[in-house]
Amino acid sequence: MHARLARARTFTHCASIEVCTPHTGGEHATRRRTMAGTRASFMTRLGPDDARPAAAADAAAKIAFLSDPSAYADRPTQVTVIETHFAWVFLAGARAYKLKKASHLRGADWRTPEAREHACREELQLNRQISALTYLGVEPLVRTGAGFRIGGEGKAVDWLLVMRRLDKRRMLETVLAADTLTPSDLEAILQFLVNFYRSRPPLPFTPEAYLRRVASRMEEALRALEHPRAALERTDIERIATALRTSFSSRRSQLGERATHHHILEGHGDLRAEHICLGPPVQIIDALEVYADLRMLDTAEEIAMLALECERHGADWAAAYLRGRYRALASDPCGEEVFEFYMALRAMNQAKLAIWHLDDPEQLRAAARWRERAQNAISGALRHCSTSGATPPGVGVPAPR
Repeated sequence: MHARLARARTFTHCASIEVCTPHTGGEHATRRRTMAGTRASFMTRLGPDDARPAAAADAAAKIAFLSDPSAYADRPTQVTVIETHFAWVFLAGARAYKLKKASHLRGADWRTPEAREHACREELQLNRQISALTYLGVEPLVRTGAGFRIGGEGKAVDWLLVMRRLDKRRMLETVLAADTLTPSDLEAILQFLVNFYRSRPPLPFTPEAYLRRVASRMEEALRALEHPRAALERTDIERIATALRTSFSSRRSQLGERATHHHILEGHGDLRAEHICLGPPVQIIDALEVYADLRMLDTAEEIAMLALECERHGADWAAAYLRGRYRALASDPCGEEVFEFYMALRAMNQAKLAIWHLDDPEQLRAAARWRERAQNAISGALRHCSTSGATPPGVGVPAPR
C-alpha cells in the first residue's frame, strides 16, 4: 500500500486529520478534517439503525487511535491517513492498516464487526492469490481497560487488514505522471500478469452466454448516460450508443471465440495505475472485491483496461506496447479489433462510474469535474470505436467539454 499523494503528518493528539480521498480513476482531493468532521463522515456511511451519536463517536475514537504513532509496535515517526469510499487506510512505517467502514453500500453490508472481519479475511485471501508479498494478515483492534490496542488479549471490536507498504515512487501512476516509464517496466508487468492468468482456471462460458454478458454490461453503461445530472446532449448519447453497439455487433464472432478458446477467467478486475507497483518485484494490489462477477473477464479486456490507463496518462506508446507484447508473451492471437472494442467498453465503464458519483452527496461540489470525466471517457470510447472501423458514417468524436 502506498501514500497515493497524501501529505504525511505526524499525529500526536489528533486534533485534526489530513486525508487524501482517492476517487474512481485515481483522482484525489487532499483536505483537512477536524475530528467532528470525521464523525459526520462516518454518520453518512452508517445504516439507519446504527446512525446514532454513540456509533459515530466510537468510529471517531478508532480513527484517532490509529492515527497516533504510539498505537503501533514499531513506533513510526508519522501516520498518514487515507480515506476511500469503503475504508480508512493508515500508513504507519513499513506497514499499511486498512479499517473498513461500518457501511452498507452497493451490496457490501459491513455494519457489524463480524461482517468486517469476514470482509477483511476475504480481501486477504483474494489478494494473496496475486500479490502474497504485500498482504500480510488480519489483526483485531482490541478494546482494553486502558483503551484500544492492535492485537493481543481483549475484546475484538474491529478488524484491520495489514499490508506491506509499497514505495509510492514505484507505483505505475507516479511513474506515468513523471514520464519515466520504460518498456522493461511494462515487460515486468505483463510477465507478472501472464503468469497470474496461467495459474487461473478458465471459466466455462459458452459463446452465447459470454456475448449476453458483454451486451448486458454495455447496455448498463449506456443507460447511465441517461442520468439527468450527467447533463449529456441527446445527440452525444445516441452517437456513442450507435458506435458502441455497431462495434459490438461487428465483433460478435471474435468475442464468442474468446469464450470458446478459454480466455475468460477470474482476474484482478481493476487494473488501474494506482494499483500497480513496479517493484521489483511487481505487485498488483486491491483486486476488485465484493463483486466476484465483475472479476470474470477476458484476459485481453484486463490488458485493454491497463492500456486505457496508459492512454489516460498520455502514454499512447505504452498502450500499443502492452497489447502487442501481451499477445507474444501469452501466445494469445487476440485481434486488434477486439482490443479496440474492449478499450471502448472500458472507457464507457469509466463514464458510468463518473456519472454514478453524481449521486454521492459528498461529491456535489465536484459535480462539474465528474461530468467532465464522463464526457472525456465517452470521447475515448468513440475514438476506439473509430479505430476499430466500427463508427458509422457521420459519427464523429466530440471534443471534451
